[in-house]
Amino acid sequence: MMVVKLRKTKIYKKEIIFLLSYICFFSSLFLSDVGIASELDKLTKSLRYISYLLAFIQLLMHKEKYKQFIMELVIFALTMIFFVHTKDIYLPMLAVLIFGSRDSTEERVCNVSLNLLIIGTALVVIGNLVGFIPDIMTAKAFSTDLTRHSYGFYHSNVLPNNLLMIEILAVWKYKEKLSNIIVLLFLLLHIFIYSLTRSRMSLVVSIIITLSLIVLKSKFLSSKVNNKLSLIAYFITPIFTIASVVFMLMVRTNSLVSKIDLYFSNRFWAAFLKVSRVGMKLFNFSSNEVFYKDELVIDNGYLFLLMRYGIIALLAINIISVIMVKKNKYQRYHLICVISVFTIAFIDNSFLSYRFLPFLIFTFMRLKNNLKYDKEKEKTVT
Repeated sequence: MMVVKLRKTKIYKKEIIFLLSYICFFSSLFLSDVGIASELDKLTKSLRYISYLLAFIQLLMHKEKYKQFIMELVIFALTMIFFVHTKDIYLPMLAVLIFGSRDSTEERVCNVSLNLLIIGTALVVIGNLVGFIPDIMTAKAFSTDLTRHSYGFYHSNVLPNNLLMIEILAVWKYKEKLSNIIVLLFLLLHIFIYSLTRSRMSLVVSIIITLSLIVLKSKFLSSKVNNKLSLIAYFITPIFTIASVVFMLMVRTNSLVSKIDLYFSNRFWAAFLKVSRVGMKLFNFSSNEVFYKDELVIDNGYLFLLMRYGIIALLAINIISVIMVKKNKYQRYHLICVISVFTIAFIDNSFLSYRFLPFLIFTFMRLKNNLKYDKEKEKTVT
């Protein structure tokens, strides 16, 4: 009996260490979006160092099988090679968090992420309303009209994007239990936030999510879209990948693309200017100083990955998308979330943010077990 209790305590300790590491890393990424990020720099760095330390402690507590240890070591070494050249610590830390996620559950990571996002966003907005955090006014790309409120964040699109991700995580957690009233309340809140921040694209995505959820909840319509959801989810990322690259390359020469780009607040024109300087490479080992020196903001996750990390990163995100769909193809509400997340990346550089972090963890969490279950389920269906 003592052995069993000791084993349970040991597993529990590993999960606590993983969750603390995850919370610290998530929080450090969140703080970089706050309007007083420079004043919080010491706290942000401290949280990251604590996160690194806890993640490595957790890994040392594991008694790895030889093959698994070698695989993890190779992956970590590859991410560290990138870090040495670029000074970008995100990939090595992400790798360590993914390795450690085996000690936790998808449900717990979802709960932690949702709570952190709600509490963090609320605290920033309250901090702004009481005058502790400034309301940074921003303008659309290539415009000087400062008409968009940020309410405590560094940019006006952060608050609406956080609200979108809160809604998506709520759908992921509660699925069909999320009532139509709550869904409509989210939409009303999005409309209210739009009136303050003028973030049009976030409002469009929120409307799409609302309509999708209403269709799923309708007994008459849901049966007609069930089979099509996974197909849409499989193709959404390749479509947005191709569209992003094509729009960027044609924005200067094609009048139709130029008009489309105006609707997207000149995202593709900014990307074209950026790619003209940094180019498109298989691997990009440029340092952060070199890459960011022109201060051009790339509000498209696909194009940011292409320019910052290279073509290999764009291929990787498409593979991650396929894995996510394959793991969740029998979960209708999860598929809506996957489609939404990869749609948001078309209008926001979200792949390396705290908003996308839980979905990366979900993707690789117990991947082997999920795929084995998937094959068994397919056999029973056929």
